[in-house]
Amino acid sequence: MRLLQITDTGFSLTDFLLNNIPPYAILSHTWGLASDEVTYDDMKNGNGQTKAGYAKLEFCAKQAKRDGLRFFWVDTCCIDKTNQSELSRSIVSMFRWYQRASRCYVYLADVSAACGGDDQSPAAWDCAFRKSRWFTRGWTLQELLAPSSVEFFSSDDIRLGDKSSLSQQVHEITEIPITAIKGDKVSDFGVEDRFRWSASRETTEEEDIVYCLLGIFEVSMSIIYGEGKDKARRRLGQEIASKNSAPSSSTQKKRPFLVAFERNSAFTGRESELKRLRGMPAPRQQTARLAIAGLGGVGKTQLALEFVYQRQKGFSDCAVFWVPSVSQEMIDQEFRNIAMQLGISGQDDTQASTQERLRDYWSSSESGRWILVFDNVDDISIWEKRGLVDCLPRNELGTIVFTTRNKQVAVRLARSNVIDLSNMDEESSRRLLHNYLVCKDLLDRTEDTNALMKQLAYLPLALVQAATYINMNTITIQEYTELLGAQEEDVVELLSEDFDDAWRYEGTLNPVSATWLISLTQIQERNPFAAEYLSYMACLDSKDIPRSLLPSGRSRKDEIDAIGTLTAYSFISRQAHNGMFTMHPLVHIATRNWLRKEGSLSIWADKVVTALHGILTDTSLKDPLLWRPCMPHAYYQLQLSGGVSDYDSPLFGLYMRYSDCLYNDGRFKEAENMYAQILNLTEAVKGAEHPQRLKVKAELARVYYAQDRYREAEALMLQVLESSKASLGPHHLETLYVSTKLASLYKSQGRLQEAEVLSVQVWDARNTTLGSDHPSSLESSREVAMVYRAQGRLLEAEELLLQLLAVCKTAFETDNENTLETSRELAEIYLRQGRPDEAQPLQEHVWETRKKMLGPSHLRTTIAAYELALTYLEHDRLEDAEKLLLQARNDNMAQGARHMGSAFICLILAGVWEKQGRLSLAVDLMRDVIESFQRLLGPGHSLTTEAQQALGSWEADPRYKSGCT
Repeated sequence: MRLLQITDTGFSLTDFLLNNIPPYAILSHTWGLASDEVTYDDMKNGNGQTKAGYAKLEFCAKQAKRDGLRFFWVDTCCIDKTNQSELSRSIVSMFRWYQRASRCYVYLADVSAACGGDDQSPAAWDCAFRKSRWFTRGWTLQELLAPSSVEFFSSDDIRLGDKSSLSQQVHEITEIPITAIKGDKVSDFGVEDRFRWSASRETTEEEDIVYCLLGIFEVSMSIIYGEGKDKARRRLGQEIASKNSAPSSSTQKKRPFLVAFERNSAFTGRESELKRLRGMPAPRQQTARLAIAGLGGVGKTQLALEFVYQRQKGFSDCAVFWVPSVSQEMIDQEFRNIAMQLGISGQDDTQASTQERLRDYWSSSESGRWILVFDNVDDISIWEKRGLVDCLPRNELGTIVFTTRNKQVAVRLARSNVIDLSNMDEESSRRLLHNYLVCKDLLDRTEDTNALMKQLAYLPLALVQAATYINMNTITIQEYTELLGAQEEDVVELLSEDFDDAWRYEGTLNPVSATWLISLTQIQERNPFAAEYLSYMACLDSKDIPRSLLPSGRSRKDEIDAIGTLTAYSFISRQAHNGMFTMHPLVHIATRNWLRKEGSLSIWADKVVTALHGILTDTSLKDPLLWRPCMPHAYYQLQLSGGVSDYDSPLFGLYMRYSDCLYNDGRFKEAENMYAQILNLTEAVKGAEHPQRLKVKAELARVYYAQDRYREAEALMLQVLESSKASLGPHHLETLYVSTKLASLYKSQGRLQEAEVLSVQVWDARNTTLGSDHPSSLESSREVAMVYRAQGRLLEAEELLLQLLAVCKTAFETDNENTLETSRELAEIYLRQGRPDEAQPLQEHVWETRKKMLGPSHLRTTIAAYELALTYLEHDRLEDAEKLLLQARNDNMAQGARHMGSAFICLILAGVWEKQGRLSLAVDLMRDVIESFQRLLGPGHSLTTEAQQALGSWEADPRYKSGCT
């Protein structure tokens, strides 16, 4: 072996006999350009100092000297590569040379510890470390594993750590088990595993990707450059097979492989999970425990099965034991069977003594390497009663794998070593269907296949069940999907179809619905409040369930425990971006069927309807954050309802509240459709002129009015007004309500005299009936002032509003809605009078107060921002207007608002940008505004046409056409 000896003046080459080699350091690095590296001839002739690679030699010499070593080895110059015989001997000996080195220094030329400036903490260089070329080269694999001491250095000669302190990072980069990185013999790992470690690595010479593994597999063979990688790999395989076939004490006796099922040849996907299972390290001095947790039917057993079969193939010396844990009887029976197979059972053994014998055996060195799988550990009470948790074996060569539906059980048994198994991805789901379908051509209809996978939520068991049904009945994927789209009861029947399955335990059922029934029963027994939450959620839409919608428990802890239980079973999941819950769609259907069979579905539905009715009441004065997330769930319940039996039912109330929400959110077309639907549903209810039915018609007329459909609105209002006068009387509150809306309609049409007469009549009637300081009377007073304003009677309007404002401040709090509305109208009067300095403070107060009271995305808040920005715009305060509008737009976007106010904000913002000469931005935004107006109001609405006209003029502007804006 040739080494470099450190002298006072530098270092020089020295030869040693193999039996007389002194302690030495060794360098691991990546080659640069061949012309930059210092060769054997360079060192021999003393002329390598000018090459870039000489710095690496100097680094190694300096570090070796610091560690008290006088010799070091570097591959570039310690091997005469022109001598083929020496090169071949060196390649075969390389693993041993690295293994015998006192120190191995890894020089990372592409990692600088000073990349973060003065910061030399791991966070500063971790990213570069993980991307280093050193981890991609073939020869560096043995340079990592062979030496007992491997230290990593940056390009600026700063020590980053050693392979022990950096083992987790190295494991994550290379996927090599931590135990191998920390020094376990490579022979302790399977052949396939060792080949896998080099799979993504590269070498300059193609044969070297094979030759660099000779030491890893502890074999020797001739080096033949030019033979090609494939031939070299075949020769290596033959050498490995020959070595492994030689008789030895460790291989003569076949290791037990006691597994309940055969390998599933149709298994597909789950590569990342298998990688985690293979790479999860065994902690020193104790058994590795791993748990696979997930929803019933997600493929936990199949994943564990594939893992142990892969392990058997890679580790011939690894025993595998499989214990079905569905019941105590199954565990006891399998323990007796294993003890008998191992020859350690006694004739008079009790179950407890059998358990102890197995624990002692698995904890002893005699047992060797083993994997113990406990499948279906769902009932933790079995383990607690028998003390199984405390009796688990302890052996650093052992691995225990648990599969469970309950993540809480997984954490209890395996702590943080838990794989959360979720549904398959789209590609894996398609491959799974391909593996199970008889007629593969069915998958050619991609749209049908995608629809099926989506409806079954990519759940493996449901996909296998579907494929089996399709095979048995010779139907298409589209036909099966149509069955899934039928009534809920029919879908449940389909999901309850039993099918042959070679991977289920005797006495257990395998349909999807039966799988979850077990979990439902367990939840009901162990946490009744969690079962109540599940029942409640089953009557909501399965997506985006807000926490505020769930019923209160006896304590906050009860609520947290209930959510934790449902999450642990994977029945629900919490969304990271908004904290809402999503219920698995198939679990949603199965739970509803369970409730239907129990006769309690309607009871839970009534509870949900009552809760939603309360939340959606008076939304005109509530923050949308409180009620907007509940609207999809109200719609879900309304779609399930078969009709309205009477006007006093909670369901009718929910119909009305939901429709009101649509109106208050500026979603006028949807509100119109819903009010029309209510009229159709109540058509058969006794009393066509019932006050509640008249109320629905009045609200529908209000929606027509909001959409500028004045003729339809007036006709319906007059009809309702006459019916209300006849059935309720001219001074009834409902009659006066309709009269108020009709007066507003007249004002909008410019029929100001009619509007004034009707407004004054309502005002007088409300003052007489309710009193002058009642909120409805004050509202009428404001309506009269608005008519005066429209007539140009600004002083009378101002006087009336000032009187009204004084009454409001006396009768109510400053932030009362009546006070704010009066302030809005008074600001409008001031603007008409050319008094903007008095108007703006009022508008600013209204906007700020409504943000606090109603939230930033409420329609009324947005309108207040719109009016204030319009004032800024008209008085050339463009920067103030833009700042305000951008804030209002962001508030609405952040909270998902879809109402008219959002469109108004963008309308004015586009106008601001146009005035600023930013035409490109203005045009793009105005196009969005027009799309919103068409969706919310229709293409013929005046606002839509006005926006289109503005857009046309902007697009015709020469500045826009020239692209100069």
